[in-house]
Amino acid sequence: AFPALRALVLNRCALSSWRDVVALERALPLIEELYLAQNPNLADLDAVVAADAGAGVVDEAGVRRATGFARLRVLDLSDCALGSWARQVAPFARLGALRVLQLTDNRLESVELVAPQTARPAEAAADGVFATLEHVALAGNPIADWASVDALARLARLGSLRFGGAPVTRGLGASEVRVAVVARVPRLRQLNGSL
Repeated sequence: AFPALRALVLNRCALSSWRDVVALERALPLIEELYLAQNPNLADLDAVVAADAGAGVVDEAGVRRATGFARLRVLDLSDCALGSWARQVAPFARLGALRVLQLTDNRLESVELVAPQTARPAEAAADGVFATLEHVALAGNPIADWASVDALARLARLGSLRFGGAPVTRGLGASEVRVAVVARVPRLRQLNGSL
């Protein structure tokens, strides 16, 4: 084990399952930055979190949440074939130290901050859903409606967003996209890398 390791890059390492990541978490208790981009087999994370008691728990809203990673500040799951926010991203919603979530080039069609069975999506921020998240990268995902962008406004600390190449912005120029996104997520200080 490497108990003092703080950052680990495993991009394009052909990880075979989210179970590999669960094993890493147990061996790396102080990990703060985890880069797992371009590992499409990690898309099984919802099944692993649901099946493995050591990988997840059911919270008070009845949503399965990933456990461990108490110090994780940066998580990069770009290009990992993730297709469902509710099943594959929401499990990280209660990681208390998470500041940066990279989800670029996945198959996410929507952003759902609260599981559909909870009838209070407007209370996401108050419920501690991604309470510490400051940056999200969603560029290259097939997000097709503005409701997903509106959902991001409920992230109390979100100040930086990467959002481009989504069907919802098709036909709009860069300045039009900027105006539309900033109007919907007014706390943004940075959009697509610029102020």
